[in-house]
Amino acid sequence: MVMGAATAVVRAIVVVAVVVEVMVVVEVVVEVVIAAAEVIVVITVAVVVEAFRFITGIGLEANRTGHYPEWHNYNSKVGIILQTPSVSTITVKDINLAHYIDSLAV
Repeated sequence: MVMGAATAVVRAIVVVAVVVEVMVVVEVVVEVVIAAAEVIVVITVAVVVEAFRFITGIGLEANRTGHYPEWHNYNSKVGIILQTPSVSTITVKDINLAHYIDSLAV
């Protein structure tokens, strides 16, 4: 009977650890500047790992659409420049990728 109780306690501790992990809130700040020929997005996160989550998500979407942004990463900040080099204005591809980036921040 004692072993059964010990097992229950261990399971309870594991469940609590998982719940605490899920409850961690990561702050994300997204700044967007729209210029004549480019959209500049700066994402600031509280945890460096979140910056890599954004880079990976954006990279997968860029690969899917064939529209690749220019980006810079330093610690918990990711700077992204959306532009279409073949034209001198913002295109639908730039706007669509900006919307996708915005959806990652939610």
